[in-house]
Amino acid sequence: MRTLESITQEIRAASDIVEVVSQFVALKPAGRDFKGRCPFHREKTPSFHVRPAEQYFKCFGCGKAGDVFTFLMELHSITFMEVRQMLADQARISIEVQAGQRSGGAGPSRQDLLKANEWAVGLFRKHLNGSAGQPVREYLAKRGISDEMVERFQLGFAPDSYDSLLAAASRAGIADRVLLAVGLVRERTSGGCYDMFRDRLMFPIIDPANRVVGFGGRALGDDSAKYINTPETTLFHKSRCLYGLNLARKAFDERKRAVVVEGYTDVIKAHQNGFHETVAPLGTALTSRQSDILRRYVSRAIVVFDADPAGKKAADRAVEIALQAHLDVLLAVMPDGLDPFDFLSQKGAAKFEDLLISAMPALSFKWQSTLREHQGGGSPAAKLEAVRSFVEFIAFSDTFGGLDEIRRGQAIDQLAVILGVSRQAVGIQVKAAHQRLGTSRRPQTEGQADSDSQAGTKTPSRPRSAEQAAALEILISLVCEPGLFSRVAETFEPHL
Repeated sequence: MRTLESITQEIRAASDIVEVVSQFVALKPAGRDFKGRCPFHREKTPSFHVRPAEQYFKCFGCGKAGDVFTFLMELHSITFMEVRQMLADQARISIEVQAGQRSGGAGPSRQDLLKANEWAVGLFRKHLNGSAGQPVREYLAKRGISDEMVERFQLGFAPDSYDSLLAAASRAGIADRVLLAVGLVRERTSGGCYDMFRDRLMFPIIDPANRVVGFGGRALGDDSAKYINTPETTLFHKSRCLYGLNLARKAFDERKRAVVVEGYTDVIKAHQNGFHETVAPLGTALTSRQSDILRRYVSRAIVVFDADPAGKKAADRAVEIALQAHLDVLLAVMPDGLDPFDFLSQKGAAKFEDLLISAMPALSFKWQSTLREHQGGGSPAAKLEAVRSFVEFIAFSDTFGGLDEIRRGQAIDQLAVILGVSRQAVGIQVKAAHQRLGTSRRPQTEGQADSDSQAGTKTPSRPRSAEQAAALEILISLVCEPGLFSRVAETFEPHL
């Protein structure tokens, strides 16, 4: 007789820990073990070990350890029973679930939601391949998206109907409450529900474990919202998902990089042209959570963005992520107002690779763009203004404010190298920025400031007079432009 324990042991035996962990962490052989960057804490040097002989993992950095069940429970913050069901599904081992196991007030289980999403993928694909999907298939062909890519990314079509999915779900025995919980329908104010996605090209969003967690939909008509995503659900958190990650993760190890573009079709076109390491955030700039996901697989990410306000925002966000010093972020700007899809269509894969090769480190890119905004820093005054602007951007970024003492010191070291000045000069500019813009925005505590001073970034207190303020300005200028000292050496008295 099969018992709960015997079924669990059967699932554990069928779930190789190396294979499961490899879905989320880039592992490399290390003797009889495998090693990679820990997914539970930030680190540069891999300290996460997987021991296939023992079916066991251990991180020597944060101390987390356990078996395949523990790993997935920690990674996804889900229960043992949910992990058990997930691994059983992957191993195709049946588990008997007793009716009424959950209390009447509980919502649908995670497995209910996953099954509803999988069913919806099939429905959307059926619509795309049916008579109603003919115009959509022609649209895809006209844009140059191959049939292979349509299949690989499981593209579909949601017809222009308020109850097409609802009716099909009813016939399939899927309750409205499940559809609501997974974000496939919305509630009417007058009662009942209606389909969330209507007259849209559908993009399933799939996690590294190949589970459909949500959808993106591109309007095919005149809808003012060109793209919409599944709302936040138990499964779907936009800031934690990357489109194409399930297909890209195997290529990360081969190419030693991730390419981050803006949209769904950009990802598809990049994959079609051989850039299988390409992913996209979901309508937002790259988030810290998404960068944490990427660093499990790669140490370098190239963010490709458009030269428009949204692209500038994405670039600035990439700079903040680069400050964390856990992911080497480079920036590549698209020329001539093109997006990656159009660039690949018009100029081809070789030119796109050239663009990626020419990408600049994010902090250096931000400094160069700041210099250009200040007339190229052609005069000492212009360069000083550029330094001020650049340091202010960094000093008051959310990321810099959240760094611990050690990482803040590392960031200051980076800025000093980029600006070509001493770290003391950067410290002076950070303090000056706080004085100009107010201590209420200061990203560090007074204790942290004292620690920075002990580390070699001691800065002067607020000027007590106009003369002292002027002297401070001159000192800052001389630190940034040492060659100017000979012009003022005989008359300047810095002891004011």
